[in-house]
Amino acid sequence: MTMLKHFFKHCILLFHPFSSFLFKRDKIIHPYLCIITPVFDPALKPLKDLIRDLQSQTFPHFIHVSISNGLSPKIKKYISKLQKNDPRFIYDQLKFQPTPDWQKLLINIGKRRTYAFRKYDAVRYVFIDANSRVANNSYIAKLYMSDSFVKKDIIITQTLFPDSTLLPFFPINVGRIDITNYSFSRSIARKFRYPQNIDPEYGPANDFRFFKKINHKNNTVFFPFLGIKKDVSHSYKSIGRLFHDTIGNIK
Repeated sequence: MTMLKHFFKHCILLFHPFSSFLFKRDKIIHPYLCIITPVFDPALKPLKDLIRDLQSQTFPHFIHVSISNGLSPKIKKYISKLQKNDPRFIYDQLKFQPTPDWQKLLINIGKRRTYAFRKYDAVRYVFIDANSRVANNSYIAKLYMSDSFVKKDIIITQTLFPDSTLLPFFPINVGRIDITNYSFSRSIARKFRYPQNIDPEYGPANDFRFFKKINHKNNTVFFPFLGIKKDVSHSYKSIGRLFHDTIGNIK
């Protein structure tokens, strides 16, 4: 099986420059990938960096949904202007709900993620936070070729953190997978919801809870290529770090 995975990885690296041609040949009516990013106005600067990464992708058949808790006027203005020339980028929002603590914040993010992948049609979905960067301009092309070769509901790729930690770790458990590590199919998006509560057994580990819910032995494949780099924006890091430090203090 390991030899087969290496063979597929070699094929992906070899053929991903032709991914856009193959997508057009297949006459797929939906965008291939829907990228979902929960946002709020202080995330505007890193969001712009993420959007530039997405605009540089060699595979252009995607949409990106920035989904806000209530109105984020700066982000809405930026994306509305951007959308005039590039309709792949979308701003959306839910009715504002106060998030005074990390539990309420996680619940709200879960609602926004579920709302976005239920509302917008695509072949596949992935969550990328605003404080993340796409590792290279062939990420979506490689994802598409991976999908073409193996036809699995869940495709796992690698995510790099500032301390050089590379996720996922196997066997996958709490703390061993990040939300950016895995993309999932339209059938999963129509069947499941991202957690919209807090389970005391897992604490803030809703990324793992969702993965555990949708994953089973025969519907998941791992390809060891780097997709996302996390926490790379200094302007957003101070806000994100406060949140992560709060989670780290949970007993």
